[in-house]
Amino acid sequence: MNIVSYLDEHAEKIPDKIALSMRLNNKTEMITFRELHEKSATFASAMKKIGLKPKDRVILMIPMSIELYVAMLGLIRMGAVVIFIDPWIKLRQIAAFATFSEAKAFIGIGKSHILRLLDKRLFKLPITVTTTNSFCGFPAKYSYNKIMGNAKADYSIFDCSVEDSALITFTSGSSGLPKGANRTHGFLNAQHKALQSEFSYNDNDVDMPMFPVFALNNLARGITSVIPDIDFKNISNIAVDKIIDQINEFKVTTATASPPFFLQLANSKEVKNMNLRRILTGGAAISASELKILRKAWEISDIQVVYGSTEAEPVAHLTLEERLEIEEKNFKGYCIGKPIEKLKTAVIAITKEDVKWNQSYKSLALPQGEVGELIVSGDHVCNSYFKNDEAVKSNKIIDNENQLWHRMGDTGYFDENGYFHLVGRVHSTIFCKSGLVHAQLIEKKVQNFLSVRTALLALPAENGFEKSVLIVTGNEDYEIKQKLLAISEIDEVIFITKAFPLDPRHKSKVDYIKLKEMIMEGKI
Repeated sequence: MNIVSYLDEHAEKIPDKIALSMRLNNKTEMITFRELHEKSATFASAMKKIGLKPKDRVILMIPMSIELYVAMLGLIRMGAVVIFIDPWIKLRQIAAFATFSEAKAFIGIGKSHILRLLDKRLFKLPITVTTTNSFCGFPAKYSYNKIMGNAKADYSIFDCSVEDSALITFTSGSSGLPKGANRTHGFLNAQHKALQSEFSYNDNDVDMPMFPVFALNNLARGITSVIPDIDFKNISNIAVDKIIDQINEFKVTTATASPPFFLQLANSKEVKNMNLRRILTGGAAISASELKILRKAWEISDIQVVYGSTEAEPVAHLTLEERLEIEEKNFKGYCIGKPIEKLKTAVIAITKEDVKWNQSYKSLALPQGEVGELIVSGDHVCNSYFKNDEAVKSNKIIDNENQLWHRMGDTGYFDENGYFHLVGRVHSTIFCKSGLVHAQLIEKKVQNFLSVRTALLALPAENGFEKSVLIVTGNEDYEIKQKLLAISEIDEVIFITKAFPLDPRHKSKVDYIKLKEMIMEGKI
């Protein structure tokens, strides 16, 4: 089933309902489900007219907007495969991803074509479309507005199988080949059902999604999406007043975003005027103190902490109250809740090597309470990466019953009530001579008496083992250093005056790999 069929149903049943709303140059733009249906079908027709065929791959570099979804849905409708490039990815990675995808077409805003023109492989693509004007083939061969004006809507839907690719999104490109998560029509349909099962919406809900996958889910559900007026490259510094205006203008009832987004809103004097019935936050860790800030800001809202990844979303969630209650019981790590019913989960021994099985996962799963790596299996778990067999070997496991499992890369354990507690990442686990040390647990201990940002790294030691080195921001302090060294799991403490490198997407998680590189190369 082609995932676009959901849109056709809504265009018939709720044609005049607003599908998407956004701000552009301080003006509000809106599109109804009928208009989105017509425009996306017109875009599909236009792309066919200029030579695109089903199964062709298309690089799409348009920020989260109405145009993005018109183009994306039109391409998927005609059976093309969308290569979506997130705006937070660095320029050098964008070029690598785009050329790696072996696309036939490139569709993007004017600035994106400057990047394309600088890469000889992208320069030769036969079909290029810009959302700006095109003059004599610059910056692209075709103009979005012109091809739309010369086409008529083609409402036919390419008959896709559940295994056909619909969307490819890249998860990382910091080392090795890019990891392009292959989102098939079957995967997207299963993900939609999982999200609907866990986070139901009322027909009159209006949602503000920061993540494209939730906006796509809203379109499948028939829910209005108000795209937040933010710079998606810098969500740690949003214009709060603009967001509040959008929330009030459209009477937004639900919102999905990362913790930094909500924490900035929570500090506004106007927060009491935001009548959000539900808040979903995820994508980055959030502390108990930060959750209390959210609860003070939104006293009666249902606030859920959501856990998942590009390859599997959602995996688990729990309410703010559950999380705070569990926090008071002093469990190790950070609780992410119980896994959702549509997933199978298990915990396996931690290893930084590839994992191969020839037996049942039950025989290799660790007992309740023991720390290991979380693995998941289900219909909404992405089972492959585009042209990257190494990534498949490193991140996927197939058991003796031919069931595929995805390695989440996160470490932790299940408690006696079935809640999962995160203690770190596989790549940040430290293999010391005395045993395994989990970075997140030690950092949590340190937070009890040190308010500055810290990160525990694994650095080389003797005989193939590693030593745990705590990196602390600020000037060296002898008394603090001695307190930190008194924690048995910390072998060494290094103070730095530079800011930690953070993840490019949320600007809230420490980039451990980059930080380690900087320490090893003496750049800090």
